[in-house]
Amino acid sequence: MPIGSMACIAQDVISALNPPDLTTHTTDKINTDSHGISRKEDGGLWQYLHHPEIEAKRILGVKTIRLQNPPEMTPEKAMIYLTENFPCARFVINIRSDTGALANSVINAFSKDDYDDTFEEFKKKTTFLKRLAELLNEGGNGNSSSDRAKLIDMEEWKDDVSIFNDLLDWLGFENCSFPKVLHENFDGYEHDNSEISLGEQCIYPHV
Repeated sequence: MPIGSMACIAQDVISALNPPDLTTHTTDKINTDSHGISRKEDGGLWQYLHHPEIEAKRILGVKTIRLQNPPEMTPEKAMIYLTENFPCARFVINIRSDTGALANSVINAFSKDDYDDTFEEFKKKTTFLKRLAELLNEGGNGNSSSDRAKLIDMEEWKDDVSIFNDLLDWLGFENCSFPKVLHENFDGYEHDNSEISLGEQCIYPHV
């Protein structure tokens, strides 16, 4: 398979998961003011698809809960795979540095009964993810250093909303901020039903 051959496929999959909003599809015009585009004579969806300025500012994201499968997958192999197939992406890598608490959480949630094995498993996975973040930011494949990845630690961000707000800026959101950290999966799989606003001037450049 040629290098990078999955890049366009991956982009199409992500676009399908997060398509342009309904207004773009159903109106004759779209508001392009936030993109710095003055041309408005074309129809909404046509205009959206034919203006690279809009595409360049769009933010799409996906979440994966698993990446590695040691020893088959190494941080080096993962870095190469990610940079070749997602060449324009930035990566938020989340860890929980308190491995003991993580092991206990997994045991309670999934009825595992071997603490030592679970602890060692997640200790290795955390080491893997830390190294992956380092490699992504070193550039990899002989490239110069870059700012491709942010490593965040649950033990820090659970009590510090500024970490998420820094992420918003880094990802390209404008005038957005979380007022607090939500607690999803509380006491197992309970949802946090709090309603929050990211700010009246928050710009989410999805279209």
